[in-house]
Amino acid sequence: MGHFPTISHGFSQQESSQCWVFQFIHDHHVCAVDIPGLFMTIMAMTCQSFKLVDSHVNIAGAHSCLSPSSLIRLQLPTELMSEPSGVGLSTPEGLQLAQKLLWPQLPHNIHDYVLEGICKAVDGTDILAVTKTRGSKSWYFYGYLLLLQALQDLSPPYTLAAVHHADWNLWKECIEDVSIVLLSPEQLLSRPFDRLLQNQAFTSWLCTLGIDKVYLVHDWGDQSFCKSFCHITLVHACMSCHTALIAVTATLLAGDETKELLAILGLKPDLPNVADAVELGGDHPNHGKQCKGHMGRFGGDVKDPCGITYVTKAMLNKAKKMVQKHPSESGGKCIDGGLHISMAQLLTTSCYCKQENILYDNPKDKTPCSCETCTKISPPNTTQCTCSNCCPEPILPSLLCTKATYTTIPMALQLMDEMKKHGHQQLELFCQDLWKENHHKIGHSHPFTFLPNNYVKLLLENFAHLEALSDLDL
Repeated sequence: MGHFPTISHGFSQQESSQCWVFQFIHDHHVCAVDIPGLFMTIMAMTCQSFKLVDSHVNIAGAHSCLSPSSLIRLQLPTELMSEPSGVGLSTPEGLQLAQKLLWPQLPHNIHDYVLEGICKAVDGTDILAVTKTRGSKSWYFYGYLLLLQALQDLSPPYTLAAVHHADWNLWKECIEDVSIVLLSPEQLLSRPFDRLLQNQAFTSWLCTLGIDKVYLVHDWGDQSFCKSFCHITLVHACMSCHTALIAVTATLLAGDETKELLAILGLKPDLPNVADAVELGGDHPNHGKQCKGHMGRFGGDVKDPCGITYVTKAMLNKAKKMVQKHPSESGGKCIDGGLHISMAQLLTTSCYCKQENILYDNPKDKTPCSCETCTKISPPNTTQCTCSNCCPEPILPSLLCTKATYTTIPMALQLMDEMKKHGHQQLELFCQDLWKENHHKIGHSHPFTFLPNNYVKLLLENFAHLEALSDLDL
């Protein structure tokens, strides 16, 4: 295996927190260090491969002395920070090239799924990796760094002498000549780290934000045990758009836990199969068009995508009055109570598609795009408009509602006002708890949709008659 790298530590007089600074040099036998607990890495590229600085603590004892409250940083060359060209390493040829570049620097072959994730991160794609225990999660960070260093093709690496002076400020040392910064979540909102993010010399070279054991962000941060774990999203938002996010964990439950974690990290799934988009109200046509633009974006994945806008009768009457009063108005004006004149024209038109073409000045004759993506998608049929005005939907028969009739409740059986007030409060709490338990599925609705106020009032007034489940059908 060769010699074991060693590690040194230092303290800053300005700050009481302990930081660990790493410098890497070329070594065919790289030893990965698995630090207990959650930690964050910020990578940049300054040298070819890596080794821990100085000779105070042997790597074999690193588990007992390493603190997750540590710091690191790395540089990315300007030519690698440009916009992705579309032909990156996330291709069969790119994967072969990456394997060839990494092979001389690794003691063994790298997992295919790790290599694929590293290449996607180099191409600028954020990744969330879930691997088995001892599934080489740490190599997402080390392999990423090694690949960038190989691409940069640096001259022979240099070593950074460990300077153990009393006035050594690790936060200042992180600005330059440091490859990785290990940082605890508690330090995310600290003033020194805030000053570091505002330092252009530091932020201009940032290329990656890495999170190990990312499941702790959900398990601890979401349970109010350590809210600072949820601040990782704020830090990522403060970084430049080219800063990729790499998050790894060995355990992550499918379903709500994954959705909650993605929400905390500020990641949203790029769903290819959105069929329907529903808008409630809307004062401006832009809002609805933005929402409906997600429908059927990948052609054959969705059949007959549909955009639906619900408006109240009051809003429709208001739109009719606006159009009658201002028939020639157009453009960016909200004439009455926030309702845009273009939205009023859209609601009162005889053909929605035709009116949208007028509002947005769409060309009548569209030249088809010849790119590979567009040629695979069959163009929509424009010979007949399919909006609900041109092709009205069948009117459904009205539902017959039968209300239960109750006799007058004796005064002795009626609830007192204080009892009704208490019952109303308890039912409101029940609605809120029900909504919180299922907010991922019903988050678009109001908590009191399940029990409207008028229904709650009816329940409490007829409380004496509620003897069976069927009695709830008031």
